[in-house]
Amino acid sequence: MARSIPKIQLLPASLRARLTVTIVLASVLLFVLVYGVTTIATNSQSSVLARQDAYRHLAAIQLQLSLESRYLDSHLQSFTDWQEFYDETADPDPAFAAAELDPWIRDRSGATIVVWADLNGTTIFKFGSPADAAFVTQLALSDEDGILSGPVSLPSGPYMLAIRPVIGDPADTSRGFLAIAKPLAPSLLSAAEPALPRTATLSNEPAADITRWDAISVPPGYSSAAVKLSGSEVLAAATLDGIGGTPVGYIQIADQNEWYASSTSAIRYAIPLGLGLASLILGLSLGLVLGKFISRPIEEFVSYMRGQGYLAIEGLPFKEKLDVDPALPDEFRELAGVIEDLLGQLRVRQAELKQANELTVAAEQAFRTVVNDSSEVKLLVRAGFVDIANPAAAVCLGMPLGLILQQPAAELLSKMNMQLEDGEVLTTDSLFEVALDRPTLVRCDSPTHTERWMKITISESASPDTFLLTARNVTEEHRLEALRSEIISLVSHDLRAPLTVISGYLELLAQPIPDETRTKASDAALAAANRMSTLLAELMETTRAEQVFAPAAFKKVQLGILADEVAETIRMSSGRRVVVTKHRMALVLGDELRLRQAIENLAGNAVKHTPEGTDVTITIDATEERGILTVEDHGPGVPEDQREAIFERFTQLQRVSGDAGLGLGLYIVRTIAESHGGSVRVESAEGGGAKFVLEIPVVQKLKRVGDDEPQDSDKPSA
Repeated sequence: MARSIPKIQLLPASLRARLTVTIVLASVLLFVLVYGVTTIATNSQSSVLARQDAYRHLAAIQLQLSLESRYLDSHLQSFTDWQEFYDETADPDPAFAAAELDPWIRDRSGATIVVWADLNGTTIFKFGSPADAAFVTQLALSDEDGILSGPVSLPSGPYMLAIRPVIGDPADTSRGFLAIAKPLAPSLLSAAEPALPRTATLSNEPAADITRWDAISVPPGYSSAAVKLSGSEVLAAATLDGIGGTPVGYIQIADQNEWYASSTSAIRYAIPLGLGLASLILGLSLGLVLGKFISRPIEEFVSYMRGQGYLAIEGLPFKEKLDVDPALPDEFRELAGVIEDLLGQLRVRQAELKQANELTVAAEQAFRTVVNDSSEVKLLVRAGFVDIANPAAAVCLGMPLGLILQQPAAELLSKMNMQLEDGEVLTTDSLFEVALDRPTLVRCDSPTHTERWMKITISESASPDTFLLTARNVTEEHRLEALRSEIISLVSHDLRAPLTVISGYLELLAQPIPDETRTKASDAALAAANRMSTLLAELMETTRAEQVFAPAAFKKVQLGILADEVAETIRMSSGRRVVVTKHRMALVLGDELRLRQAIENLAGNAVKHTPEGTDVTITIDATEERGILTVEDHGPGVPEDQREAIFERFTQLQRVSGDAGLGLGLYIVRTIAESHGGSVRVESAEGGGAKFVLEIPVVQKLKRVGDDEPQDSDKPSA
């Protein structure tokens, strides 16, 4: 039995202590609430300040870059608006560029890339990386206005670029362009606000966790911006846009949030801790006072109930009344009245309960006695588990009673392999559906028992989810019923042949015929009646269908003589001609009555499937081991795929005569043949139709027809 796990007592046992703990916990909850609100407010304020600082820093950097662009553009304008430079653009002189342009503009602007070209893009003067110069030339020619300035991403890195068309003074049609560029150095970013304690960098890749940063308003000159608080440090990142909106790189700024660092300790710790301490002290005081006020009368009530309750349980009168202080609140005084009233009712009800308990025990004993003595299986299933089971259930399930109780009913019943009469497999759920309030015949086949047939009924109890399963073993009844049906169907079929013979002879006797023929017909009808009497007598003594057609006694029987008698009987009863041909004498060991039955069934079956005007042929032959009787007809024959099935019970083929039978004749023939150690089969006849071959073991060495037995000859008889 599993050991129970003891419950952990989390709350104090006394009411006073619980009140104190409750108020203290409420104070702690208040402290947590204040601390949480303060933290949220602090973080919110810090986030707002961080967003504002990041926006201001990014705007200052953009302003610094704009000033640098204007500075470069001012150097360009001094050349592009110069009339002599305008003329030189149309007719360039290399000496002019070397004397006027190259040293002056590079020294004054700090440019590392200089490109002077005409409107066709033909370079007049170029300085710097060829790839960068080619990129600048393409950019200048692609712009219609021709005036560009700002940051740009060149093949060698980020630059500050200025481009102006050469228009002269006064302004005229542009004859080309002049462009200068200088690297965008990190010092240029930090120079935006040199007094602030921050660092600014420009990189080609964004921060690794930029997707988790808080997005902010995007200042002009950027395509995206975000901020992140990391302790007292504010991190900002933005995508810097260049000329034409093309990204130049990613600016990252690290700045110290002085306000957040200085105010965190006071706001987040000092104030909440002070409020929390005050709340704890106040809560503890209130808890002690309220606990004492409330617990005192309750302790008195408990003491009274403990003393007087035992008396009420025994049905004895009270010894004292509950003394209630008038100063107590109305709720306590009402509680005192309820306690006295309940104890009084408890004393009255106790006597009734004792009497009811005695009646219940007696009823339960009577119920268990009836259940245990019953030969039927009884299972009381409550909530899917077996609550009560009788010894008959233990025998049926093949398990000790102790292993059945409190076990899942579905698990126990699944071992029974239950099926309905039609072969449908039953689960526990489907059994409860079909057998609820109606008897159901179920086949059970468990490993501990042979096949059994049970009549199962399930009744629903008044208690919720409670059912009573009753099962009665009807295996013997089912077997006897099946046996009765089988034997009746088989014997009724076999009695039909003698009845037909008797009927035919009676009709013959009713006609004017010679005395010799009348005597022969009377003897034949009497013989048929005797065969019927013998069959009925044996039916009374058999328990299986195979025993009905088993040989009663083995004797020497000549198949040729039996064939002649059957042929004559068919001729006189139906008028159909049956030809018997004998090649060898077939002396077999068997029961003459049963072998006659087999030959009658084969010949009668052939007559039914042979058209009018054609003969049925019976041939007698033998080998060293078996006597052979064949019956041939001129009917439609038997399909090859049905030559085994026709020997089963209730199997029929289309008949020429159209008469419907039970499909038992050939089954009886096979049963008789096998009970004699022989066999029967069907083949195709040479001239069409079916050929049935019956083989029965012989009892002596074969002799040719006519040697010793004059009654068998090679000539056919009819």
